[in-house]
Amino acid sequence: MVAEAGPAAIAVARVTGAGASASTAATASGGKATRMAGAGGTAGAEATGAVGGTAAASPADATTAAMLRAPAFWAYAAWMLAVSCIGLAVIGSANQLALGAGAAPAVAVAAVGMLALCNGLGRLLMGVAFDALGTAACTVVDALMLGAAVLLLAGAQGSGEAALALAGVVLVGLGAGGTSVIGSGFMATAFGETHYAENLAILNLTLIPAALVGPLALNGPLAATGSYGPGLGALIGAAAVAAALGLALRRLLRR
Repeated sequence: MVAEAGPAAIAVARVTGAGASASTAATASGGKATRMAGAGGTAGAEATGAVGGTAAASPADATTAAMLRAPAFWAYAAWMLAVSCIGLAVIGSANQLALGAGAAPAVAVAAVGMLALCNGLGRLLMGVAFDALGTAACTVVDALMLGAAVLLLAGAQGSGEAALALAGVVLVGLGAGGTSVIGSGFMATAFGETHYAENLAILNLTLIPAALVGPLALNGPLAATGSYGPGLGALIGAAAVAAALGLALRRLLRR
């Protein structure tokens, strides 16, 4: 005969079974948490080094040293140097370029004012475009805009059409204004805000050689040739280099 289990034994069995079930549930929950932690680690690893293949630091914590090791930074700095040469050269000679295209003195003075106005407007428009398109696309658009502006200015010098010169000055103002916005957005999205001020200051050092090279490239040949043609040709070359660098940035950046 098999003895029937008493009430005490039944109670012990029930408690033991409940404990085993709780242990199994806890183990399953722990396994799920482990899998979730693993997924989080994967996401973190994908976020790390999203810019220029730099895996040393998260973009949100990129120090200046980490930024200087990123290929994307140097590509952008070269782009900024090229477009700043164009903008600073034309800004410094807008009045003379308008006069050289046959504009009346009063119109030439107005051209300088139009350039300043469009410089401010370009910042607003490029800010909207940057939010929609990102760094790489905006660098290409800005380079093409400045290239078109220089072509208009060159055409104005050859044809004596002041209207072409005014159109070129307007485009230079828009492009030059947009450059500063792209730079600020690029530094924030690519390298984060922890060291933003210092990193942006390093980037803006490119304006120093641009302030020398740009005006010299435009006005240097003028004394020898008596024409803005060679100088404007050099600026067109700078725009082409900038457009190529913008395309290179597309491969270095996510967007």
